[in-house]
Amino acid sequence: MIVGHLKKYRPDGILLDVGCEPGYLVALIAKSFPDLHVTGVAIAYKIVQRAKAAGIPREDIMIDCLAFAVGADTSSGLVTLETIRRVKAELGVNLTLSASNISLGLPDRDVINYAFVAIVLLPV
Repeated sequence: MIVGHLKKYRPDGILLDVGCEPGYLVALIAKSFPDLHVTGVAIAYKIVQRAKAAGIPREDIMIDCLAFAVGADTSSGLVTLETIRRVKAELGVNLTLSASNISLGLPDRDVINYAFVAIVLLPV
């Protein structure tokens, strides 16, 4: 979806993606636009570091692993699942997810949402 929008506007120069964990989108954009200087800034790690420095325990930290619609970009479900896996494994903090975003614009949304949530709840 994002790459499609970028192709429409034919970007050149510099693109900054803030909050780019796990980096798949940044890599896809860089591959799709070889003349574009793409920089990704991962912020989840910094959030956890700053919270720790402020005395906030990990169990009180929550990262939003944003889900995008698979109807718009079929790889978005896998990207979301990998983001969730990495947040759990590498940061060990709580997460939130607007899981119903995954089925936006598709028929039988309930079935898709239930299946996606079941996959999300699998152990790391």
